Amino acid sequence: MTIDTRYIDGKPRLAFDVAGAGPPVIFLHGIGGRRQNWHGQIKALQKDFTCISWDARGYGESDDYAVPLYFRYFAD
Repeated sequence: MTIDTRYIDGKPRLAFDVAGAGPPVIFLHGIGGRRQNWHGQIKALQKDFTCISWDARGYGESDDYAVPLYFRYFAD
């Protein structure tokens, strides 16, 4: 299987990678990270799960914008 990069349009536009089939597993990178940090795990798990890794706002290929970022937004 391949890892596909997709985008959620809007403000900010967000980039994410997806691979596999099955129940979803979402990978969140740390400060200074990016979605590609999880590709090793995705390759190992994609046979049994739909693996999704994303670039948080302002990281990798995801846009940033000039408003505050509150970490509670990640849960929302």
